[in-house]
Amino acid sequence: MTEGNEIRAWLDFAMYHAAAGQRDESIEWLRKAVDSGWRDSAVVTTDEDLGALVAHSEFEPLRRKLEQGPAVAPELAKLLRELQAGAV
Repeated sequence: MTEGNEIRAWLDFAMYHAAAGQRDESIEWLRKAVDSGWRDSAVVTTDEDLGALVAHSEFEPLRRKLEQGPAVAPELAKLLRELQAGAV
């Protein structure tokens, strides 16, 4: 599974658990997606089940991270470091 697919799977798991009313599990999967670089905050505001997570005590740190904008993919971050070091 590629990283992009993993992130999509983690988001799907978050949505599934949210729809099932399993908010703690949903937050954990959502955190994994956000920590891996997912930043599509529109999904949280437009998806009815994920929207219910806003009241969860652990949601606020995720919301702040979502608002930071796109994270740099690990491969791009590595390339940028190499370019700065003159290795490429």
